[in-house]
Amino acid sequence: QQSYLERLKGSRFRALNEELYTTPSQLSLENFSKNPQLFTEYHAGFQAQVQSWPVNPVDIIYKSIIKNTHTKTVVADFGCGQATLAKRLLGHKTSLFEVHSFDLVSPPNSNPYNIIACDMANVPLPSNSVHVAVFCLSLMGINCADFIREAHRVLCNQGILKIAEVR
Repeated sequence: QQSYLERLKGSRFRALNEELYTTPSQLSLENFSKNPQLFTEYHAGFQAQVQSWPVNPVDIIYKSIIKNTHTKTVVADFGCGQATLAKRLLGHKTSLFEVHSFDLVSPPNSNPYNIIACDMANVPLPSNSVHVAVFCLSLMGINCADFIREAHRVLCNQGILKIAEVR
């Protein structure tokens, strides 16, 4: 019974994943806004996948940001999921980080990480306001080039764009 439920969860994750990669982000935002349960189902499957990986790319991005930060740093996490990067950065022993977390849904339990529901092609940040923009397995949607342009818009001069994606 448990094995069957796990396969079903994995199947649902793959279907949602395929939908996110082959749909314009505005339509994905509409679909997930109408049915926030999709976010929960997607991330349950995603977490199951992460458990089997030798390395989680969020860990690599986190270590890179920590290693290279010596002053107050504003981070924008595009497609933050359950705000894992924000949790880790804001929990770091220094208080050098301000983190803006964006995804298709803002779960009710996202505070104090304040996940903002929006289209990654149009985030509610001023231009030139971010030091580090992050896409960690979140360049999904047939218009993902718009996400990169949006990151460029919000990045400060000399800002850093960090991308982790599958090959």
